Amino acid sequence: MSKHQRSNIKDLGEKWGTKEWFESMFKNIGEEGDRWGHHWRGSQKFRYDRYIKILKTILPTKKKIKILDVGCALGDFTKRVWLLDQKNEIFGIDISENAIARVSKEYPNMKFRVASLPTLPFNENSFDLILCVEVLYYLNPEDRIKSLENIKRVLKPGGYFLFSGVLDGGIRYFAEDEIIDLISKYFDVERI
Repeated sequence: MSKHQRSNIKDLGEKWGTKEWFESMFKNIGEEGDRWGHHWRGSQKFRYDRYIKILKTILPTKKKIKILDVGCALGDFTKRVWLLDQKNEIFGIDISENAIARVSKEYPNMKFRVASLPTLPFNENSFDLILCVEVLYYLNPEDRIKSLENIKRVLKPGGYFLFSGVLDGGIRYFAEDEIIDLISKYFDVERI
């Protein structure tokens, strides 16, 4: 990470997780590199590989489904999900206009739009699968509840919700029991 990047992150510490923070993180991503390490960090690749392995066990093989990736960022994981079965209809949303502008150009075969939790601008029962990978911890506790309510609202009955998040005992991210208790109020939880 460059000195400039560290400075930007430090300056935005109070704004961590806000629209302004995300716009800053995505503004010069091509020039300053991938701050999240989607392209170079081994742990990110490991997590994505694990999620794909899980999805391979639950996705139907012959039926076209609708998938929503909440917090799609630059579409790295969204693309990997699409490559599992290219007949599926995939939507990605992100809070960052910079990210959506970039990902829309890079992956024209998928649909992207600026939107963010806790609201979801979709009709009830719209999606067979909703992905929320490393996103929910950016929200305050009240917005997490509203987000899960809206995810449940737009998920079709019998659909799947793939969630992942960082555990740190609840300091900045989640305590394990806290997030399991929260999600289990809205979904049947299967820990993998």
